[in-house]
Amino acid sequence: MEFVISKNILGTKKDIIVQEDAFTVTTEHTDGWAVDGCSTLKSLDVVSIMNNRKPPVITSETHSNAFSQLGIDKINWVHALGIENFKRFVAETREYAEKEQKFIKENSYYSDEFTTGRSVLFDLEDYTIDTLTLKNHIKNADVRNLKLLNEFRRQEKTNYTQTASITGRLSVKSGPNILHLKREHRDILKSKYGSDGAIIQIDFKSLEPRILALVKQDDVPDDLYTDIASMCNNSIDRELAKKATLAIIYGMSRNNLNNLLRVSNSDEIFSHISEYFGIRHLRDALINSIDENGVIQNFYGRNIYTSSENDHLFVNYFTQSTGVDVSLLGFRQIIDSIKKEELTISPLFVIHDALILDVHKNSIKQLKNITKDGIVIPGFKHNKFPLDLSLFYKRTKK
Repeated sequence: MEFVISKNILGTKKDIIVQEDAFTVTTEHTDGWAVDGCSTLKSLDVVSIMNNRKPPVITSETHSNAFSQLGIDKINWVHALGIENFKRFVAETREYAEKEQKFIKENSYYSDEFTTGRSVLFDLEDYTIDTLTLKNHIKNADVRNLKLLNEFRRQEKTNYTQTASITGRLSVKSGPNILHLKREHRDILKSKYGSDGAIIQIDFKSLEPRILALVKQDDVPDDLYTDIASMCNNSIDRELAKKATLAIIYGMSRNNLNNLLRVSNSDEIFSHISEYFGIRHLRDALINSIDENGVIQNFYGRNIYTSSENDHLFVNYFTQSTGVDVSLLGFRQIIDSIKKEELTISPLFVIHDALILDVHKNSIKQLKNITKDGIVIPGFKHNKFPLDLSLFYKRTKK
């Protein structure tokens, strides 16, 4: 068994490769599993935290804080701890790495779908800020948005985390929080290609309802909500069908749906939609899973740690978590196609089920060809997930 202890947690300039009976230092990139503070693609620490376990720490928080108070932020812990303490840390880490790698071997999701999707976050490139537009927004921003906008002034990369939510929904750990940027502030981003480029977003159409429908049945129409309205004998229009569908998927009760829709046949609508998506059957299966295994899983096998008290949210957890994987797996395919065709396109951000790109005008046509027919996602047979391609923002004429 071999693993890497990252320089990020050692405070050194080199990684350490730990093998059966020895360890070596290297400056070369390694693609093995790493104890790394969640900073690399194949991070044992990410897998550990996702599954409610704690990675080993090289020193206590008290020691780290003491150095920090002295104004020392970068510490070579190998030297600071001494060789004997460091050897103890390596021994502890070896035991931890062996257990985590055994877990990964037994749960292939973490080495397959999860790692493939996670790789998207490592392919995101630098973005360009329209400084004049940013200054104008800052001038008129309230306190909350002022802090957020100021994060973009430094033009640091957005550092995502996949461990802050039980479903794996992305959060921002450090850097500008693109996930919370208001729509009216999106024009702070500009193309590095100037007037020859545009900021484009690709997002999945009705992603989470489509996932649920495909789990139950093989073929699903492009426009789910029109299909659902028709199934309800057109007693509701498409918009109301969408509102009812999302409410039921997210765990709304019959009574609350009645209050939301304010139509006489809300009970019938609830039953139709629940049957359309197989919600009762899926919920029962998830309840059975937590009773037997103490955990539920998404479509691909990611563990979701919750309690039986939250059974009304199980379908929501399943769907949202699967949606995270489907999005990243889809974005992986899109980025791979962009690279293969050598298009002048830079991926910038992920905003849940949307991929934000900086696109040169000469590559727009090819990008449309890549996305126009949708995308086949592993695990969902021949079904294509439809995509929308649009401008990330539209400038208002002054």
